[in-house]
Amino acid sequence: PPPGTHSLTREGLATLVQYLATTSHMHTSNNSRPSVPSSCKATDYGGGQMCNAAEGAKNLWTTGRHWNLNLATFNARTLCSEGSLAILFEELEGVKWDIVGLREVRRTDEAYTVLQNGHVICYRGLADRRELGVGFVIHRNITGNLEEYYSINERVVGIVIKLNKRYKMKVVRAYAPTSSHDDASVESFYEDVESAMSKVKTQYTILMGDFNAKVEKKQAGDQAVGDYGIGTRNPRGELLVEVAERNSLRILNTFYRKQGNRKWTRRSPDGEKRTK
Repeated sequence: PPPGTHSLTREGLATLVQYLATTSHMHTSNNSRPSVPSSCKATDYGGGQMCNAAEGAKNLWTTGRHWNLNLATFNARTLCSEGSLAILFEELEGVKWDIVGLREVRRTDEAYTVLQNGHVICYRGLADRRELGVGFVIHRNITGNLEEYYSINERVVGIVIKLNKRYKMKVVRAYAPTSSHDDASVESFYEDVESAMSKVKTQYTILMGDFNAKVEKKQAGDQAVGDYGIGTRNPRGELLVEVAERNSLRILNTFYRKQGNRKWTRRSPDGEKRTK
C-alpha cells in the first residue's frame, strides 16, 4: 500500500495520500494518445462548452527519478456552476495535488473535459437531476499519464494512471449511500465498487471515497484495519472491512498515528460529532 496519509486543514479536503512511484528504468517518452470518453455537455471552466471529443492524453509525464503522486478527496457539495468550479481551484491553491476525487458534483450526465487552465475534470451524475455525482480533477502536469476514465454509475467512477512502462494504477472514487438507505442499496453499492476495481487490470489500486461507515480500531483477525482508528465499528463498517479484506486493500487512515484533532475525516452537519 502507499506509504502515508496526511490530514489537511481545509474543510472538506479529507485525506491526502502520497504514493511513491519508481520510474528509474524509464528512458523514453510514450506520446501515444489513448482514447478517453468525453461529452459535449460539460461546461469548460472559463470558456464555454467543450463540444469536441477528447481523444486522450499526450506528452506522457516521464522521469528518471522517483516522483510523488498526491491524491486527495473533496466534498464539492456542488460544481454545477462556473463559480463553484472556480472556488474549487481556489481551495486547491494551498495544497499539493495531482488527483482529487470529487463527491457531490451535482452535474447531470457524464463528461470528460479539458479546462482552459489545462486541468481535466471528469465525472458522472444523474441523467435527470442535479444530485449526487462523483468524479475527478486531474492536474495538468499528469494528464499525459491518464490512460482511461470509466464509470459504473453516479456513485462509482475510476481512472487509470500510467506510472511507467511496466506499472499502472487505477483510482476508484466511490460515494456510499447514507444511513437512510436500506442494506440492499449498500450491498449493491459495494458490488459496483468491486466491479470498478476489477474492470481494468493494474498493478496498484487505490479506492478513495465516502463510505458512511465506522471501522474503529483493529480487531482480532483484521488485516485491512490498523491501530489508529476512532469511534465504534458499526454494521456498515463491518461491510467495508469485509470488502477491503476480500480485495487485499488497507484502510490507510487507520494505519498512521496522528494528533487527536487530525484523526477525524467527517463532521456531522451540526458540527458536534467527528468520525473516521
